[in-house]
Amino acid sequence: MSRYNHIHKTTATQYLLRTAFIVVGIALLSFFCPREATQTLQYRLNQPWDGNALIAKDSFIIHRSDSAIAKERIKIYNEHEPIYEIKTDVAPGQINKFTHDLDSVGDMFGLSHELRKRAVMLLVEDYANGILPDSSYQKMVRNNIKTVHLYANNEGNHVDIKSLKSHKMVYDQLMSEEKTLHDVLLHIKANRYIQPNLVYDKLKNESEIDAKINNIPIFMGRVQIGEKIVDKGPIVVESIAEKLDSYIKHE
Repeated sequence: MSRYNHIHKTTATQYLLRTAFIVVGIALLSFFCPREATQTLQYRLNQPWDGNALIAKDSFIIHRSDSAIAKERIKIYNEHEPIYEIKTDVAPGQINKFTHDLDSVGDMFGLSHELRKRAVMLLVEDYANGILPDSSYQKMVRNNIKTVHLYANNEGNHVDIKSLKSHKMVYDQLMSEEKTLHDVLLHIKANRYIQPNLVYDKLKNESEIDAKINNIPIFMGRVQIGEKIVDKGPIVVESIAEKLDSYIKHE
């Protein structure tokens, strides 16, 4: 082996050793050097701030906390006004069949024309106001929904849920009428003529909710240079926590 080759190998070895020493040295310095105070800044939400007053050295944006944004999302879902489409083709067919069947058996039961007319008008009125599936109505009552948005042919309005009825409510009202009418309705199976004409529009509801969620602000203003982030001793409420977290991110 030539002397030149021997020297070359030694130099390469030394180079690798020096590189290794540099890397280890940097790692040790990073480990043992004191970290910035902001990296160890700690607090407990809804507990007193036990540090000194903290003043902003720079201006920075206040980021909203994940919990605050989550609360906004829940509020949007809870306060959302459900959107239902009015199926205008349901009522005419059901009312016509109901009227025809009442007349077909009315004389056999001695049902007066006044009672026949009353039964038909009750059903007409319920269809005009809107009939909901039982499950939809019960869900809105549980969620304390006050109004719904009804639309048909691109025209809509906001309606008090008290003006609507469920399938069962319509049936119970019809069956609570005078005994002769009650017997006729049992005979013709009045339940068959009651069909919900309000249909939950999943696409429109999801689109409206998503639009509101996308508009939830993720920033809550800005802290200016020299502004007090937190004083000594106050309770760390969510708004203070958002400032502290934003300060840490900025630093």
